Formats: sequence, C-alpha cells, structure tokens
Amino acid sequence: MSRAPTSSMTAAVVAMICVVALNLRWFIPAEDSADGATSWLAALWCLAAVIATSFRWVNDAVSRRWTRADAAVALLVGGHLLGGMLVLMNGGNRHTAAILIVEWLGIAAVWSILRDLVRVPGIRAAIWQSTLLAIIAVAVSGCWQHWIELPSMAQRLGPKFDAVRAGSDVARQELSHEGVPLNEPDFTLFEKRLRDSREPFAFFALANTLGGFLAAGLMMLLADRLCATGSASVFADRENVARSKEKTLAEPVAHEEASKPQDWSGLTILGVIAIGLCLLLTKSRTALLAALLIGGTVVGFRVLGTRFKMLCSRRIVTIVVGGLIAATVLIGLLSRLGSWDREMLTEAAKSLSYRVYYWTGTAELIAEHPILGGGGLGQFRNAYLRVKAPAASEEIADPHNLLLDVWFQGGLLAAAGALWLAATLLVTVWKTSRPDSRATECRRPAEPRLLLCGAAAPWGAFLVQFFGTGYWDDRLLIVGLVLIVAAMLINSGRVSLPVPSRFACGSAALVLFVHLLGAGGIGYTAVMQFLLLCLAGTFSAAVVEDQPAPLKITTVWIQRGFFVVATVCVLLLWRPDLREMVESADQLMTKGAPDEVIRKTYTRAMQADRWDPIPCARLAEFEFRQWQGDPIRVTGNTSELPQNLQAAVNAIAEASQRDPQNGHWWYRRGTLLLTWAERVKSPLVAKLAVDSLNHAVDLYPTNSQWQADLSDAAIVAGTVSLAEKAARNALAQDDVNQRFGHLERILAAEIRARLERRTAVSPPN
Repeated sequence: MSRAPTSSMTAAVVAMICVVALNLRWFIPAEDSADGATSWLAALWCLAAVIATSFRWVNDAVSRRWTRADAAVALLVGGHLLGGMLVLMNGGNRHTAAILIVEWLGIAAVWSILRDLVRVPGIRAAIWQSTLLAIIAVAVSGCWQHWIELPSMAQRLGPKFDAVRAGSDVARQELSHEGVPLNEPDFTLFEKRLRDSREPFAFFALANTLGGFLAAGLMMLLADRLCATGSASVFADRENVARSKEKTLAEPVAHEEASKPQDWSGLTILGVIAIGLCLLLTKSRTALLAALLIGGTVVGFRVLGTRFKMLCSRRIVTIVVGGLIAATVLIGLLSRLGSWDREMLTEAAKSLSYRVYYWTGTAELIAEHPILGGGGLGQFRNAYLRVKAPAASEEIADPHNLLLDVWFQGGLLAAAGALWLAATLLVTVWKTSRPDSRATECRRPAEPRLLLCGAAAPWGAFLVQFFGTGYWDDRLLIVGLVLIVAAMLINSGRVSLPVPSRFACGSAALVLFVHLLGAGGIGYTAVMQFLLLCLAGTFSAAVVEDQPAPLKITTVWIQRGFFVVATVCVLLLWRPDLREMVESADQLMTKGAPDEVIRKTYTRAMQADRWDPIPCARLAEFEFRQWQGDPIRVTGNTSELPQNLQAAVNAIAEASQRDPQNGHWWYRRGTLLLTWAERVKSPLVAKLAVDSLNHAVDLYPTNSQWQADLSDAAIVAGTVSLAEKAARNALAQDDVNQRFGHLERILAAEIRARLERRTAVSPPN
C-alpha cells in the first residue's frame, strides 16, 4: 500500500495553507480584488502550488492525467492572462491589468491544487464542511445585517447626508471616514441605497454577489436530498449496484452508498433555513431564478430516473410541497415585515431591459476585436462608457454576463474555454445524477485539524483587515468563534454536516453558471474560486488511497515550471506597499499635516508605481484645494495658471497618460482649466479646457453633465456652434434621464435653464 498524502509533512502544510486560503476568501470583500487588496492570497496560492509540485506531495494514489476540464480551465485562464499582457504592451490601465494578472495566476494555482486535494476523502470532507459552515455563517450575518445593522446605519448616517447637502464640511469628513464615496453620482447612489433598501451583502460588497454564493450553497445542501429516494425496493436495487462496483476496489469498507439519503441533522436544517432566508432578503432575481431552475431540473432527474413511479417519488413530493408551502409562508411574512415588496417582481422587466443595454453594448465592443477581445483585462468600464446606451444608467464594471465578460477580457480563447467548461460540466452532472455513480464515491470523516483551520479563517480575515487597514470588525471575531465550536462538535461526532457528492457539487456549479449569465461577478476572484471549487468537486471523485492512477512525468515538470514562473511574476507585479503610501498621504491630509509633507508623500507614491493613476489624481485634488484656499491673484498674463492650479493640471494630465481610456481624468483636467478660464475670462485657457472636455465626451458621450461643461467651456472660448451642439446633447440626455428616473444624473435646474437659454429651446411641458 502506498503512503497516504496526509501522512507527510509537506502534504499537511500544503493542505493547511490551501484550506485556510480557500476560506479566507469568503470573509474578504470579493470586489476588492481589482484594487490589489487580495493579491497576497494569489501569491499564497502560487507558493503552495510551487511547494506541491516541487516536493510531489501528491503520490500515485491521487495523481491524475490531463483532462478535458483541465484543458478548458487552461484556455479560460490563458485567455485572461493574454488579455492582461496585451494591456501591458499596448496601453491602458496597466496597474489594474497587472493586479488581475496576479489574481488569474492565483486562480490557476487554485485549480491545480484543488483538483488533487478533493480526491483525498478526508481533505475533501474538511474542505466542503468548512465551506458549508462558512456559507451558513455568511447567511446568518446577512440576516443580522438586514434587520439590525443597516437600519442602525441609516439612522446614524441619514442626518449627515442632509448636513453634507446643506454644505457642512464636518459632516463631509465624517462620511469620508465611514467609507462613503463623496463624488457624484456615487454619493447619491450610496445615499439612495442606504435609505431605501435593506438588501444584505454580508462580507461581500454587493447583494448580487452574496445571492449567487448563497444559491450555490443551498444547492449543495439540497441536491443529494432532492435526488434521494424513499422507496425501499428501489433503494435495495441501487444498493446492489453499489456493492457490485465496490468489489472492484481495494477497500470496499471505505465506501458508503451515496444514494442512501443522509439524515437531516439539526445543523443541516439550520443551514437550509438561514441560507434560504438570506437568499430571499438579497432580492437577487438571477440567484433565485438559478436556484429554482437547477433545483427543478434536479427534481426532474429524480422523477425521470424513477419513471414517474409515485411510490419512489413520495419523498420528493413531500420535500417539494413542503418547500413550496414554507417559501410561500416565509415570503408572506417577509412582506408583512417590509423585507419583501412587489417591486421584486414588478421591476424585473426593467432590470432585464437594462441588462439588454449592457449586453448589446458589450457585443458592440467585442465585434471591434472578436479574436483578442473588446479591450483587455480590467478595461471593461472605460470601454463600455464609450458605447453606453442613453437609457442606461449605471457605469458598470462588467457586462453582467459570464460569456460576454470572459470574451471581452480574454478574447476568443477564454470564451472557448468557458463554453467547453460548461459543456463538460453538463455532461458530468448528467452522468453523476445516476444513483450507481453516486454509490461508488468514497466518504471519510474530515481531517480534524484541517476542519479547525478552515473554521478559524474568519479570525485570519480579522487580523488581515486590522493590521492592513486598521479596521476592527467584531463580526469576524464572533463568526470565527462560532465556526470553531461547530467544527469541534463535528469532529467529536455530536453534530453532522453532509459532504456534497459530485452531483451536488455539479448542481451548485450550474447554479453559479446560470446566475452569472445574468449578473456580474465572474471577474471577482472569490466568485471564480468558488466556481472552481464546485467544478473540482464535480470532476474529481474521492478515491481510496491505494487505487492506482498513472502520472505523466512531463505533466509534473510542466506544472513545476509554470508555477515557478507564476510565482516570480507575482513577486514582480505585486507591490502591496504602493497603495499604502496613498492612504498614508490621505491620513496626513485628514490630520492637518504640513502641506509639503503631504505633497512629498503623494509624489513618492506616483514615482513608486508608474502605472497607477490614483496617486496622480489624489495629488491633483490636493493641489486644487490648496489653490482654492489662497486669495486669487490675477497677473497681467491671464493665460498663466497659478502655481498650485498648474500643479493640479499637471498631475491629472499624468493620470490621463497612465489611464488614457478613462474619460474621468480628461474631464477633471478640463474642469480644472475651465475654473480658471471662467474666473479670468481667458479664451486661450478655455480652448485648452475644450480640448480636454471634448476628449472626455468622446469617451463618455451619454454624460449630460460633461456635455454641459463642454458647452460652458466653448462659450468662454468663443466657439458658439460647439457650445450650442453640446448644450443640445446635454438637454437630450437629461430628458432621457428624467424619463427613466435616473435621479442621480439629472441636471440641476439652474444648469438646465442656462442650456435652454443657450439653445433658445423652451422648457418642455
């Protein structure tokens, strides 16, 4: 008998690193990956992959050949890496592209390791039980957030929003410390969501991301039970099939009949209730639709598998009818409490129409470069604003469609990988839906230490946030304590939690796929990691430890070489100290440090990272505020800008060079120049403002405020025809915003009146 993987120190270290890194993702905002906040996790995964391949911790018992799933994931990851390299070579926001290259290298390491880890029964059980515990904890946190935290926050911050709109600088600083975005339209959107909605997002940043996470977790708990039979005769037949297959294995005692219904333990029932309740509270239509669609399909597999024999379907009928009754009662109760409303259904058509705008705009971008993609890794928002429909409102960061997202960012290569992966998943789920397939799966108790390590992940997330940002999150301490207690009870055998079968993992992956076809998130590393975890559990069956499986030496050396190169690339591209320098300058400015100290700190941040536009933009705003605080001194040459204002213009110009497709930098440069041009009535400076604003409008033509500012700059520059044209465009877009209720984008009354006078258009009735 060959040595078990968990008996070696290398295997234990790698497995422990991976279980902790895996569960840390669920408690760190997934949407922060594009900012580099989670790049250290990608570096950790790459390091684990190097250790795993270098010491060959996976022995012959769990070694495997290159499969279709591996090829599909390789295409998906390779396409995104190629898209990132194109941005680095051809221009764009190189800073974001470099960060996402690091993240996708980490994703490659995640897949390589998970595909082997889930083949070891004890490790597989530890991974899934710790993940299910995390999902349940996230769901409970979401419910607490909906009924306690968000109402309290609205009551506490509501008056401060009113004070900011009244001109209070103190309230503005307090909201800034709370993490509230102060620039429009983000400020109005944040206020609207805080006052009018209570959708929980738990440890994520978006309710939709949480919804997809919960829907997949719910399917993990229910899929095996929805396929379980209540007929003794059919169960006996399946048991015989399982026994016949077990005879070919070396250790038949290690197997449990996967077709046998597992008991509904108290923790499982609590998990289903908490996850289902929080999923309803998120009001994520795509997540709910995905759960209902795949859940109904699972029931269909069960009914078709029994040839519509009602005797065999009695358990399913009981579960389905009971579930429908419970859901109806729960929705009615939530409606009475104000947690659910009719808009959940009545606004569905409006939400779909917006998605159609997103999809058609993305398709237009992809059509420009169908082979290489629409713009490169991490460049979607800037490219999309150029083709954004007038009726669309949000400046989205992704197209809210999995296929379009990977095609835009990774080109035809990544799109082919996604389609191949989906096709392989469908075939595998169909095969594993048969009871004889589930009967041969090997089940073992979870490795106790690994389960405890996974349960302690919230404490790790707390330490990362506290030492990284100084933020103290009590929720993580409480959740970590509860999960550790639950893990100890599971290890002692007092509490049970199911280990999802391959079919359950595949069903959860299908839920995520369907959800991501109508919602954003595939670019978030945590979402992609969760999807890969479900796929690994689907494609890799747990095997007994002495079952032979050949290993190609060439495959091992290819993996070793790739992850060594990947680790080197991660170390070269990952600079965790750069954004900390910007945050340090922000804190110095808040504390009232000397101007020269703040200026030098921002300048060092600019020089440390030649790709990041953020330090340049922050320095520009600092210099602009310094100029506003000085008395205006108008010299004889009005075309010459004051020193601080000129420094602000130079800094924002540097930002536009580092991120040339981002219209916001060009717009800000134009408004800075326009401010001086209007004060000193300088046509020369106004022409410079017109050039910048024209470029900004070309990159974002449906922004009515930008069109209005371009019209004002053209008036000062003496270009009347351009001023009238921009004014008409601004008024037309403002009419659309008013008609569709985009309150955060409606022009102020005085601005609209000025534009109407300029174009000699009477106000609309």
